[in-house]
Amino acid sequence: MPTQLVADDDPLDEATLWIRHYVDAHRHASDSVEGVQRWWLGGQGIEIADETVQRALDLLVDSGELASRQLGDGTVVYFATIRADQ
Repeated sequence: MPTQLVADDDPLDEATLWIRHYVDAHRHASDSVEGVQRWWLGGQGIEIADETVQRALDLLVDSGELASRQLGDGTVVYFATIRADQ
């Protein structure tokens, strides 16, 4: 697994890239912001602020790479959109 995926030090770019990397490897992953931060990023030794992780997830949802769904308790979970060619 790569230890560095970006050349610059922009935390938002870094979070977005690491989330993409995780989802590419785990196409059926689904988690809350806290879960993404703890398991998707933290499991790779990546520490990024809560607000930055939320912004990265919002960007990925806006781009159509991820989707989100609100559960009955109000928790929002994020997951990859699966295209027909996958």
